[in-house]
Amino acid sequence: MLLQMGNKGMFERYERRLIQRFATGDPGTRELAVDIFRRELATHGVKMRGDPFFEFMSEIDSPCPDHSLLGMYRKIVIDARVL
Repeated sequence: MLLQMGNKGMFERYERRLIQRFATGDPGTRELAVDIFRRELATHGVKMRGDPFFEFMSEIDSPCPDHSLLGMYRKIVIDARVL
């Protein structure tokens, strides 16, 4: 499944790309990706539910992540085409 993400949702394009880099394993992007997620969560709250980038980061930032969901969201984020 190829998900095309333009500037849809609350994350900016560069923020989606950074989260995508983090999802692929770039360890240098974790702190910034979490900061972006927390800022958007504080600003927009749960209105972002359903956005795979938001769902992925929710699991990352959770003290007790659901690893099966995390894996599913990671794949969606990595496979997404960020326009």
